[in-house]
Amino acid sequence: MAIGGLLLFVLAALVVGVVGVGVGIAIAASRRGGAPALPGPRLGGELLAGRLQDVRKGGLIQVSGMGDEFEDLDLEVERADKVALGREAWHVLEATYRGRPVGVEWSEDRGALAVYAHKRLRRPLPELGLDPAALGQAREVTVDGHALTLAHEGKAFRHDNVTGFGKEHQAWAFFSADRKHVLRVERWGDQTTASLGERIEPSTIRVFRSRA
Repeated sequence: MAIGGLLLFVLAALVVGVVGVGVGIAIAASRRGGAPALPGPRLGGELLAGRLQDVRKGGLIQVSGMGDEFEDLDLEVERADKVALGREAWHVLEATYRGRPVGVEWSEDRGALAVYAHKRLRRPLPELGLDPAALGQAREVTVDGHALTLAHEGKAFRHDNVTGFGKEHQAWAFFSADRKHVLRVERWGDQTTASLGERIEPSTIRVFRSRA
């Protein structure tokens, strides 16, 4: 019995030693730039690359139900801009879908993340039923049956890829009463475009790559 007990003790010590060596190797590999010790965030069992707020040009995101037939869209970000209008600031991640620009807009207010999907991004005003001549006087507009009220207007600055000098232009922001829809209007010289966005839940977006 004494010999059997001694053998069991020796075997247990060997097992503990092997496990300890394995853990030590894994930690050392992580410190040398090997596999990370902890996996990144996951959604639906898939490894995610970071937060929406970290996405820049070259990033890859998926937006649930954003397609014309409400299919999920995989969007490779071609532009990542930050726009500042007075105290307001928002970000636009732009991609191409079926030959036209689309985008995901996000902003933060007191730690809360607001996200809008723009199926129509930077479109001519008449395409959205808007009169360019009446833009400066309009306080309320209706687009696709949504009543929108002017919230902000004035000189704005667009920062390409979030950094660099801001490019000056005129901007207007209209919101529905429930804040579920936003209309962004931009005037660059003699060209004026509009973007209509619908609010979506941040959880409907997967980030597979933050940047190129």
